[in-house]
Amino acid sequence: MKIGIGNDHVAVEYKKEIKKYIDENFADCNLNVNLVSEKLGIRRQNLNTIIKQNTGKTIREYISYVRHEKAKELLVNTNYPITQIAMLVGYSSDDVLNRAFKK
Repeated sequence: MKIGIGNDHVAVEYKKEIKKYIDENFADCNLNVNLVSEKLGIRRQNLNTIIKQNTGKTIREYISYVRHEKAKELLVNTNYPITQIAMLVGYSSDDVLNRAFKK
């Protein structure tokens, strides 16, 4: 599934695939640009370009954004301890989650 980003229609379709993959796998603490690139067969540079053009964020920022939003949702709607929420959204510890919220 290697792509070029010259075709806007292709970029839009891959943007959907990239966002879907991240939305489904954000809880994996190993999720990063390299893993997304490998799993979707998209070069890192193209991956970052597509997401940046469509979200204004890099892949790393977008993954953090998704995790942050899910953590906020869990904090408001559950009684889970912060340590558990951190693990559920892909942070390696509650300290990492706390640092993410401070940014």
